[in-house]
Amino acid sequence: MRRLLFLFLFSLSFLSAAARHIVGRVVDGKTHEDLAGAVVELLNPRDSSVIKSTTTTERQIFGWKVFVYQFDVDNDSTYLLRCSSLGYKTAYRRVTVRMANRVNEQQIDDIALQPDVHTLSEVVVKATKIKMVMRGDTLVYDASALNLSEGSMLDALIRQMPGTTLDNGVIKVNGRAVSSLLIDGRDFFKGDMKKALENLPAFTVDKVKAYDKQGQESRLMGRDMGDKSYVLDVTLKREYKHGLLANADVAGGTNNRYAARLFSMYYTPKERLTLTGSANNVGDTSVPGESGSISSAPDAGGGLTSVRNLGVEYRRDGKTEDNFFTTSLGYASDDNDTRTRTTAQTFLSGGDTYRLDRNATHNVSRQWSADASFGLTPTHQMLGGTLSGAYSRNHGDGDRRSGLFGSKPDGDAILDSLFMPDAGARLLKHAINRVKNDNQFHGNSYNASLSLYDRLRLGNNGTDELSFNGSFDYGKTTNDLFAMNSIDYLGTEDRQDHRYQYSQTPDRHLNMEASALYACLLVDDTVGLNSLYLRPSYSIRQSYDNTRYNLYRIDQVEGYREQDYTLGMLPSERQALLAALDNSNSYRSTMHTTQQTAETSLYFSHGDGTAKPQLSLSARLPLEWKREHLGYFRNKDYEKERHTMFFNPTVDLRYQFNDSTGTRYVECSYSTSQRVPELSTLLDIRDDANPLNVTLGNPNLKKARSHNVNLSAALFRLSTQRMMNFSLGFHTTHNALASAVVYDKQTGVTTTQQTNVNGNWSVSAGTGFSTPLDKATRWRLQNDLFANFNNSVDLTTVEGVDNQRSKVRSWEVNDQLQLNYQLDTRLNAFAECRVAYHNANSRRRDFQAVDAWDCNLRLGTNVTMPWGLKLSTDITDYRRMGYNDEQMNRSELVWNARLSKKLMHDRLTFMLDAYDILGNLNSTTLVLNEQGRTETWTNSIPRYLMLHVAYKLTLGMAASKKDHVWEGGDL
Repeated sequence: MRRLLFLFLFSLSFLSAAARHIVGRVVDGKTHEDLAGAVVELLNPRDSSVIKSTTTTERQIFGWKVFVYQFDVDNDSTYLLRCSSLGYKTAYRRVTVRMANRVNEQQIDDIALQPDVHTLSEVVVKATKIKMVMRGDTLVYDASALNLSEGSMLDALIRQMPGTTLDNGVIKVNGRAVSSLLIDGRDFFKGDMKKALENLPAFTVDKVKAYDKQGQESRLMGRDMGDKSYVLDVTLKREYKHGLLANADVAGGTNNRYAARLFSMYYTPKERLTLTGSANNVGDTSVPGESGSISSAPDAGGGLTSVRNLGVEYRRDGKTEDNFFTTSLGYASDDNDTRTRTTAQTFLSGGDTYRLDRNATHNVSRQWSADASFGLTPTHQMLGGTLSGAYSRNHGDGDRRSGLFGSKPDGDAILDSLFMPDAGARLLKHAINRVKNDNQFHGNSYNASLSLYDRLRLGNNGTDELSFNGSFDYGKTTNDLFAMNSIDYLGTEDRQDHRYQYSQTPDRHLNMEASALYACLLVDDTVGLNSLYLRPSYSIRQSYDNTRYNLYRIDQVEGYREQDYTLGMLPSERQALLAALDNSNSYRSTMHTTQQTAETSLYFSHGDGTAKPQLSLSARLPLEWKREHLGYFRNKDYEKERHTMFFNPTVDLRYQFNDSTGTRYVECSYSTSQRVPELSTLLDIRDDANPLNVTLGNPNLKKARSHNVNLSAALFRLSTQRMMNFSLGFHTTHNALASAVVYDKQTGVTTTQQTNVNGNWSVSAGTGFSTPLDKATRWRLQNDLFANFNNSVDLTTVEGVDNQRSKVRSWEVNDQLQLNYQLDTRLNAFAECRVAYHNANSRRRDFQAVDAWDCNLRLGTNVTMPWGLKLSTDITDYRRMGYNDEQMNRSELVWNARLSKKLMHDRLTFMLDAYDILGNLNSTTLVLNEQGRTETWTNSIPRYLMLHVAYKLTLGMAASKKDHVWEGGDL
């Protein structure tokens, strides 16, 4: 059917041609894709002499992109076609031309070229693959030139690309942040980079491209509209563009560790059906032997976590990327058991305080989600929309024991003694309070949203644009919490506060938004490639929020006895529960917000960035009106309304030039924004539901305004394969909204109130480079340096002591150096060094200055050994020096390794993981800043051995529709 449709459309496009001719396609014999630039010769069948010659070139046939050849021929004649292309065997096809009257075209069946593979005997070829090249305005990385450990996913491949970093889900290429990750030019995972990074196997990737991709406006208008975004485009290998791809990994290990992962995809140029699933209780630990950013301390994970995820997605693509339909279903569960022990010291005028804390929580969450989206492109128009829904529920329990002391305790074992019935008088004398909390909780939430857009191309020459957008969002959340709270004040007051509390928090929200934009072309100079657009727009947003917080003091129910009420039990009569309502700490709130924005924006562009350097200027001048109405009840009714006007302009100036020699990029931007406090914080109310943490309102709060200036630049030269980048930023806030804390050293009670402060500003700067060290580019050096200076206001004061707010100045300098060596695909070795310097000082009396260093060194390798074994390993030394507390000045040596073996023509892989071989991984984190020192131990995954069994399978489409070829096995 596809071939018949192609022939029919092609014949229609040439009905007006007078001369008789033959047309056809040359395709890959394995994937059946068009071959661009294939040489086709028309030969005389008698002596094979060449009559005519041409190449397959791109044609647009009713919006379909095809590559075809064409020859003018004589009717009732016989010819011989010879087709050739680099990397393919030459093919011949005898053609007999027979056309009826008034028929001037004859279609030739597709000519399939088979890959040309030569086996050379007694010839040794030594070569180093080029990892990256510059093609036009696109930086292209060759995935086959990178040596990865078995079982690696896309994230490992990206980390090995020169000049590229991946930290906390943010990808940067030569210092520029990537906005989206594409698969074969399409946003396959709908903006979810994490799903692609963790589930797409690295062995399926052929090339990775980095470039500025035109946005939807530019694609509609056929010119630069200033909506480009920097993307990474992952191109799959030919054998994974058609058919079925499956990759399964099942593992089991010591200490009851397990892991399983499934990624399967039915994939054609037009359709994708994907099934992903995973289950493990080892967390997201990295694969040994992978280079990447080193953290300041080893990551042992946050407790013991078991995760399960399952997702299915279907996508159908049309003739362009803006014609599509996609739908997906997802399920995720998380079971976390976390236990912590914390020792903390708070720096205070007149003497510090010390806290010991022991906490255990168990939380189980489940989430179901579904969505569908579509895109259509009628003539001079783009339509699209998304409908999504989600439901989640969670439940769990926890218990906490805490003690606050006026002098440094001798070890955390004292906490157990503090809660003994016969605690010593000397111990009680030094303690300020002790807290016991047991709780249970459960909740659920619903959310549904709908968004639609319509873009129209207007004007006689199609130079103007009119677009409409609309969205709707509704959500409902309910949380219930049972808590047994016991506080014993052991200082001068010597009193007890025991409470059994039950709280309900139902919340509902509704948001509706509509907007319209008109883009008018003021200057259009196609010779100089100049354009100037004016974009006026208007939007209106209505939001409704309804929140209730009902807090009940079960301990105040008539006849209450603690032994009669277990945690989670409520009075049998509803009237008794209502009588126990804590009116002073319960409230209901209704917020209605109307937000209108009238904006004028300008976009000027000179040059296209490839043939000529591009200089672009964009400016946004939004004027916003906001009306807020709050109905609030807490012991009494509050009614508050506020009308606010904002003006938050932004200006962005950009220069970029990408050609065959490399890329140059410079960007400078300024933005300002205003922030107003929540209306509820302006009410004169007091919240002491937790008697140790009291919150006060502040009717005198003002608007805060922030200013941001950023400068960034990047340079890449293809001839030397050197990359450099630089960034500089400044941020300041006037009337910043901050929390002022007053601390009572006699009881341990903190009273918090929002206030405005001035004097908060920061400056940051960064630079990086990546360069090969030899002509064969086997050695590569990469360095990233970042520095930040922060001037902040310390708002913690002690009750009864005459304190003044103090300024704290802090420096953070971070430098990471990486040296990588790669000998073809058999050996890859790297050395990474990270040095971080922390400094904080203040003129405040009793302030303990910080002047400390973190030094980390990692060595790793991926090496292919005899008998097809592959070893991937890394060892990291974590060192801390210069801290005031000697407990923090220590080091840990962490060693991980993976040994793998492939069988069954690389389809079956066995992998043995050794995690924390030396047993030195310490799950204690230490934080020291201007407020104090905190040391926290968290339960974590013990060291283990784990055996993986992985199987990969691909079913590719052959040239003939009748035949299928199994790449991973025989069919």
